[in-house]
Amino acid sequence: MRNKSQAASDPKKEASKRTPTFLLELPLQVNAGQAARLRAHLEAGRQFYNAVLSVGLKRLRAMRSDPAQAGPPVPSHARAKRNGRRLSLTCGSSTAFPSMPCTRQAKPCG
Repeated sequence: MRNKSQAASDPKKEASKRTPTFLLELPLQVNAGQAARLRAHLEAGRQFYNAVLSVGLKRLRAMRSDPAQAGPPVPSHARAKRNGRRLSLTCGSSTAFPSMPCTRQAKPCG
């Protein structure tokens, strides 16, 4: 059996405890006219939802398949910065591309 100090030291187990949930379902008592109207409103809502979802998914597929949506390529120094590394882009350094002209410094490389 665990004592209170052990139970208090385990916050994950306390956070995962669930409170009891009670759910009560009652039948809806409507006459035939109300049932028909309710059925029509629910059907219209279902059709509207499916139409909006269909258009959204179609646009998403078009966007993902269009190469113009990808934007310009990200420079390698920006990718490295995003990954937490820093590259030195000085002329002649081992991380700079030797085939690229030096454009990062105020004065040209000599």
